[in-house]
This record gives sequence, C-alpha cells and structure tokens, in this order.
Amino acid sequence: MSYMVIFKLDPENEANRESLVELIKTFEPHTKVSENAYLIYAQREVYEVYAEFQPFIKEGDFLYVIRVVCQWEGLGDADITHWLRYYASPLLGEVII
Repeated sequence: MSYMVIFKLDPENEANRESLVELIKTFEPHTKVSENAYLIYAQREVYEVYAEFQPFIKEGDFLYVIRVVCQWEGLGDADITHWLRYYASPLLGEVII
C-alpha cells in the first residue's frame, strides 16, 4: 500500500530548512505543492517516514506532518488534484493547486 504524505515547513523558521528540503527530495516521486509544503509518496506508514526526519529536526524547528487518510494507488492526476484542493488546502492553511 502506498500513502501520500504532506510535510509543511514552518515559514517563520529557516534554521535547518535546507536539510529538511534535501531529505524530502530523496523521496521519489515528490512534489512541491505550495511555498512551504511538499507532497511525497511513500510505501511505508507515515510514522515510519517521519522517523527518518527526526534526526534532522533541531529544537526550535517546526515540521508539520499531515497524515493522509486516502490511498493514492490507482488514483489519477485529476483525483489527486481534487484531493489536494479540497482536503489538503484547509489543513495547510493555504491554497494549493
């Protein structure tokens, strides 16, 4: 099973941001969905993915992980766009797509 996971970086805190973005980019595929948010596709549960990020998070840094409750497997681009617009945007507090 595959999952969509959204990471939102705190726009107020730039310390350590670069290393978090670089780590996000190691996941393929990944997509920048807004100025401060990235979407990745993972074959593992969200908590397992987040565990990979913990060593890179320093005190005072913020990384919001939004757990996605739908499977993306078998979804087309239109379905994913719909999901991002109607479900992820309110959680992120910004309009995406």
